[in-house]
Amino acid sequence: MAEVIVYSANPELALELISAARLINEQVAALSINDDELAQTLSQAGARAIKITHPDLTVSDTAAVAAAIKQVLDKLQAEVVLLSSDRRGKELAGRLAQLMGAGCLTDVAALEVKGGQIECRRNALGGAT
Repeated sequence: MAEVIVYSANPELALELISAARLINEQVAALSINDDELAQTLSQAGARAIKITHPDLTVSDTAAVAAAIKQVLDKLQAEVVLLSSDRRGKELAGRLAQLMGAGCLTDVAALEVKGGQIECRRNALGGAT
């Protein structure tokens, strides 16, 4: 399996994503956008830090961030991307999935690999509403 790619502009969440990605594959690439300090943190955590640098790219522009991440995914031929489950991450996940023609799961609470397949668990509301 190719590297697992992770991205969050929040350093704490990015480190959590690296830990989760290692459940899937030990080879993890973590992205930072115009943030050298975050790239250093990701590298110190043992991930391959990939810096996306562009003067006009801001993390709040999820359409542009999705396009930039897609370029990295295409280059690395990555099959799995983990994004933070915060407001920006959820918006980014949908945009990136659309660009990639891929599925998207949000609010994943746990994941594991069984028989070469990634199984995800997420909480869902149920009962009478």
